[in-house]
Amino acid sequence: MLQKLRYFGKYGDYASEYCLLFRSAASEGKTPGYEVFTENKSWQVVQRLLKEEAAAIQEAQVSSEGRPTTPMTTAIESACIGLNFDLSLTKYAIEWYAERNAHSHSNIGHHIKACDWQALGKQLYKHLHEIPRVLGEKDQVMMRRTLEFIKDRYFVELQPTTSKESAAAESLTAKKKAKEQRLEDEDRKKQLDPQPKVSASKEQDSDEVIDQKRKEREEKKSNSSSWDDDEEGLFGIF
Repeated sequence: MLQKLRYFGKYGDYASEYCLLFRSAASEGKTPGYEVFTENKSWQVVQRLLKEEAAAIQEAQVSSEGRPTTPMTTAIESACIGLNFDLSLTKYAIEWYAERNAHSHSNIGHHIKACDWQALGKQLYKHLHEIPRVLGEKDQVMMRRTLEFIKDRYFVELQPTTSKESAAAESLTAKKKAKEQRLEDEDRKKQLDPQPKVSASKEQDSDEVIDQKRKEREEKKSNSSSWDDDEEGLFGIF
């Protein structure tokens, strides 16, 4: 795989230049159907449509049905004929460049521009779960935050699209629910017993303080009563 990635890095630019020249020539020459592969479509999308149409043609041949509608294939073939580009070489360059981009770029910009939310959501879900396997510990937190920011910008929630992803999501959901339940139980326990427990020594100190205050109040009351008696005696003299 690493060897293939090196080849993509070295030779991908040649395929890129070929595709650029082909697209520019088709746009300038306005070959039949050129808009199909020149307007707002990445080469990955072009390649995907070519593969889907090739499969449809093969299926129609097997079932003896008429040729299905293949706008992308027809547009590429028409451009090659009109511009004197080799068809097999053009398809090879498109396939190579599309695969190089698939390994080198996420192309989320194309999904967003085309409003292909299903493709964007599937890609985000996959890449979020791949982070622990492809990034070091130092980068995992920040990259996850980056992807989560993009996710929150366009989605409320992402759902798995395969049984394997579904099982992983269910496991994560179960762990999340268990954590939430534990936090709820802790909050409920705090509500039932909101006051912190006082140690025996603190309770004793509290009783001593109360006794001391009671004595002080009694002394003040006694002094006040004594002053009243003296006051009456003084007034009696006069």
